[in-house]
Amino acid sequence: MFLLKKNTKKKNLWVVVLTLMCLLQSCLLFRLEANRKKGEIAAAASAAMVKEPEHSVNWTIGNAVSISLNKPFSGKQNRLFSAKDANWFSFPIDKPGFISVELALPSETMVHGFTALVCDGSGNTILNARDVMDFTRHAVASGTCFLRITSADSYGFSAGYSITVKFTPFDFEGEWESEPNDSPGSANWLEFGKTASGLLLSQGDADWFRFLAERPCVVRLEFDHEIADSPSAAWRLRLFDVSAEKELEVMDIKGDEEYSTSGGISLAEGTHYISIEGAALSAEELFYSLRVSNQGDL
Repeated sequence: MFLLKKNTKKKNLWVVVLTLMCLLQSCLLFRLEANRKKGEIAAAASAAMVKEPEHSVNWTIGNAVSISLNKPFSGKQNRLFSAKDANWFSFPIDKPGFISVELALPSETMVHGFTALVCDGSGNTILNARDVMDFTRHAVASGTCFLRITSADSYGFSAGYSITVKFTPFDFEGEWESEPNDSPGSANWLEFGKTASGLLLSQGDADWFRFLAERPCVVRLEFDHEIADSPSAAWRLRLFDVSAEKELEVMDIKGDEEYSTSGGISLAEGTHYISIEGAALSAEELFYSLRVSNQGDL
């Protein structure tokens, strides 16, 4: 009887030991599985970290990177990750002048894979170059401008580049026009004998000025401009009466005539208006100066 009880106790002890071993084995297997899953998660996270993003950090105009004029700029922002990607940059223009864009790549043959667009703060396109190699100088007014670089083809998706926005200010007289002034209601005021300078921003743009004749008088219009390559008419200057509707004088000014003047024009008392429009595409590239001289009372 004693021997039977002893064997029973020994058997129960083995059952406990085996149960504990099974539990330990289950814990080890659970720990190994947890570590395996943790490793997979870490590997996936690591892969996600090294995966190329779909867009650059400055792929919208709201995230444009500020750059300085006349200084090469390069960095992680100068890279396109896909055909839909874009690099936006902003630069301040404190006075009217000419800009040009230079883009440098490790391989010169790849420069044809990029296009450049320049616009002002209102989103108006100043220049859209299909090929950066064709990005010649272009006239701009003062204010903040934006430059967008995109890929024209499969080249340059992963290539970094250096970009330089070169700026040369105009040597103009008097005060520069204040935009917007594309209608009689927004016309800039001009005093007799004072000079106003300006620039047509795009085809179809018009610059309006107004001046006050306190009494009936005779005036003369004077127009200076940068010389154009074409001898054809580049600007059309029109003088209106106080209604801003009736034309009193029309001047078609040729691109190769640096200085143009009207004859004496008799005016009634009141506010009169002048519009300057482009008669040719070349006028968009050139700045002008306008004066109204009072030749005496009637």
